Amino acid sequence: MNLFFRLLGCLILSILASCGTNVFQSVPQSQPHAVVKPEVTIRNYIGSFGGTTYIHEIDGKKLSDWRMGNTFRVHPGTHTLGLVGSEGAIASFQMITFTAEAGKTYIAKSDQAAGMTMKFWIEEKETAKVVATAIGKIQIRQQSTYTPIYIPIGG
Repeated sequence: MNLFFRLLGCLILSILASCGTNVFQSVPQSQPHAVVKPEVTIRNYIGSFGGTTYIHEIDGKKLSDWRMGNTFRVHPGTHTLGLVGSEGAIASFQMITFTAEAGKTYIAKSDQAAGMTMKFWIEEKETAKVVATAIGKIQIRQQSTYTPIYIPIGG
């Protein structure tokens, strides 16, 4: 029984040790950096979301699901982002490359384009200048619609 708990402890420690590999870490704020963040777009007057862009990975390093909507600091230079665009029942994933400059903030955006495509772009926050664009194929998510069925009971 004692051996079982030792093996279980080793298994848990090895799982925890592997959690930090290949995960993106932001540049320390004290170093030169650019800021990258996704944008949530509100499209109508009642405040419902029309679309959301998430940063899924940066330079091949995955982000934890709970961090995909966060702001990230990156070194100046060329970076490749994996972006997820989502609008209702449709979604798309696309890699996009841009060059970041120190001291600037970049916004990752997406919107449904013509046909079954979604447009992704990155723009400078201060000037709204588009610095990179890409087009991704749309995938339809399955949706379930529940219909109540009423069965009369009794006579």
